[in-house]
Amino acid sequence: VESLTPQLVAAGRIRMSFPTNDAADEHFENLRREYADRIERVRDLADELTDSAAFVAASEEVMRRHTAACETAIAGGQAQAVVDNVSSIARLVSRVLQVAKQEADNSEDPSFVASVKTASAALEA
Repeated sequence: VESLTPQLVAAGRIRMSFPTNDAADEHFENLRREYADRIERVRDLADELTDSAAFVAASEEVMRRHTAACETAIAGGQAQAVVDNVSSIARLVSRVLQVAKQEADNSEDPSFVASVKTASAALEA
């Protein structure tokens, strides 16, 4: 990821400088896909090392702080702060749902899987 970042940035600059150049466009897209794959691999490795229950509990606490900040921003009429906090909550919800899906996929306990799916559906709602 670290070595691909400057390559991706440079390819993006070239693509922006020459928007009609198909080779520049293709090179950028190839690097973008490779970068996304590497980021996903890093996330997967981090997920393997992280206790899922602790992650969900920590995420819940952070979501509560963002919710409080959002309510304060609403009361103060700070639209950008509302958007920022809601976006952070949405990203955290997405990660929690990904972790929950991984846990359910890795479990052979049908009652646990059903419980995780029910909780995930409630979180999505």
